[in-house]
Amino acid sequence: MRKTLHNVYFALFAVLLAAGLVACGTEPDEPIEIYVRQTETENHANEWTIEELGQVIVSAGNLWEDWWNLDGRFAHIDFVDLPEGLEHRGMGMSVLLPASGFQSLDDIRDYLLQFYTPTWVDAELSGDFSVFVEYDGVLYADGTRAGFARPRWDDATHVLIEQDGNRAVVETTFLHGAWHRGEDYAYPSKVTYRFTLIDGKIDIGLGPWAHSDDMVFEALPLNVAQFGRIIEFEGRFWEAWWNFHLDFDWQNNIGFDQDLFYETEDAVYVRLLPQSGFETLDHIRNRLSWNTTDNWAEQLLTSEHPPFIEHNGQLYINMTRQPGLHRPDWSTARHVLVEQDGQHAVVETTVYLTPFVDFENPADGSAGELTLRFTFMEGRIDASPGFPMLAE
Repeated sequence: MRKTLHNVYFALFAVLLAAGLVACGTEPDEPIEIYVRQTETENHANEWTIEELGQVIVSAGNLWEDWWNLDGRFAHIDFVDLPEGLEHRGMGMSVLLPASGFQSLDDIRDYLLQFYTPTWVDAELSGDFSVFVEYDGVLYADGTRAGFARPRWDDATHVLIEQDGNRAVVETTFLHGAWHRGEDYAYPSKVTYRFTLIDGKIDIGLGPWAHSDDMVFEALPLNVAQFGRIIEFEGRFWEAWWNFHLDFDWQNNIGFDQDLFYETEDAVYVRLLPQSGFETLDHIRNRLSWNTTDNWAEQLLTSEHPPFIEHNGQLYINMTRQPGLHRPDWSTARHVLVEQDGQHAVVETTVYLTPFVDFENPADGSAGELTLRFTFMEGRIDASPGFPMLAE
C-alpha cells in the first residue's frame, strides 16, 4: 500500500510540474530527465590518489631492485648446475628456494598481481626474457648480473598526468645510475617515465630489466668529487705520457730504430708502436673524448708542439721534455668548485709538485704547489690553461 501511494505521489508531482510549465506559457523542447548523482564512495571505486599510485610504482620498482641485488625474498637462492633443458637460458639461472616464499610460478604470479595487471604479468612470465621459470617442479630465478645502470625508487616523484575512470597515467621521475661506481658517481642522471595503471595496477610500466625506449634521460650536473675524478684520471694519463709509462712504456711501446725517428725544428718524435693501443690520431682523439671536449682535444693536437703527430700514415709521440720541470703528484689533488651553471662549471685544482730528479744536482725538500683551473662543459674538460704540458 505504501509503495502504491509513493507511485501516486510521484505521478501527481509530474502532472503538477507539467501544468506549472504550461501555466507559465512555456513548454520544454525536450523531455525533462531526472539524474541520480553517484555518491562519493561509489565514484572513488574507479579513482586513485597520486600518493596511492606512486606507492604502487615504488613498491613494484623496489621488488625488482631486491631481485637485482639478490636481497629480501631473493636472497634465498641456490647456485646449482642447471638441468640440460635450461641451458639455453644462460648460466645465470638459480634455484629460488622455498624460504623466499615462492615455490611455483603461480606463487610469483599471485605476488606480482599486487602491483601489475593480469595482462602485464602474463606477458612478463611468458616472455623470452622472463626472470622466472619453473622446470620439472623447481622454480628458478635469473641471477645473471652486469654493471648496468638501475633506478633508485625511494626518492622518486610522481605527477598525475590524466585519470579517466579506472585508467590513470602517472609521470614518475627517479635517479638512475650504477651504485657500484661509488657514491660520488653512482647516479649521474635522472629519468622521467610514464606509467599507465588500470584499477590502480601497472599495465604499462618498467619490469625487472628496468628498461624502455620511452625513458627520458637528463644528465645531472656533476659535483666537485666527480669533477675531481675526471681531472685526476686525465692527469695520470698525461703523467704516463710524460714519464713513458703504461701505454707509453719506452721499452715496449716506442720504437727507437733510426728510421722510426721524425724531427721537427724544436721537437723529436718517435714511432708509437701498435701494441700501445694507439695507431692513429683518431685513436688518441677517441681516448681523449672520454673526459675532454672535441674543442679541447683539437687545440692540444694542433698546438705548436703537440704530444702526438701523424707522419706518413704513422703515429708518433713527442719525446722532447723540458729539463728540470716539476710535475704534479695527482694523489695530493684538492679541488674547489668555483662556479657552476647547469652543465657549465669551473674547478680549481691544487696539487703538490714532485721535485725534479737530477742526479748531478738533486732537489731538496718540496717543490711547492701548483693551482690549475679547469672549465667543464657537460661533464668534460673544455679548457685548462697550461695543462697537460705545464711548461707553456
